[in-house]
Amino acid sequence: MPVPKTTIDTAAMQRHIDLLENSPQILAQVVLDVTNVNKPHILDDLGHIPPRSRKKVEWETPRQMRAYFATDGFGKGIPSRRTGKKPTGWKVEVDQLGGVMTIVIKNTWNAARYVFGNLTGNPKGTQQRMHANTGWELASPKLNKWFTELNDQIYTVYRKRIKQERRKR
Repeated sequence: MPVPKTTIDTAAMQRHIDLLENSPQILAQVVLDVTNVNKPHILDDLGHIPPRSRKKVEWETPRQMRAYFATDGFGKGIPSRRTGKKPTGWKVEVDQLGGVMTIVIKNTWNAARYVFGNLTGNPKGTQQRMHANTGWELASPKLNKWFTELNDQIYTVYRKRIKQERRKR
């Protein structure tokens, strides 16, 4: 009478183990690749400058208006001139600490929150009325869109790379 038995392909098991051990490096490379491909598009989207407005400035308070004129346009001269610093202040970075990778989109311009609103939390919290009325868009909805897009792309590309790696083994 035949005896029931099973055969275990240890080489196949080792290929799966190797793939699992390499998956953090594969994922890290995917995060960097997807971020770098999207970076110019993100910066272009966030760096959009609305056309010059002819609207009357709507100050938050009379005190703000007095401070603006008393400080010669907060030190920038009157009338203030566009410097292009707003859109170029945007940065897209990937931080890696241990096994955690974080995609960071930030603006290094110290007055960005008054033009683009809060980047987290209540987006309208700090955007000045004068900037909203002259066409500056809140950054928060754009950031949410880009983070969703990056997550979707990372997931898709990672799955493809894992399948490619499986075929190689």
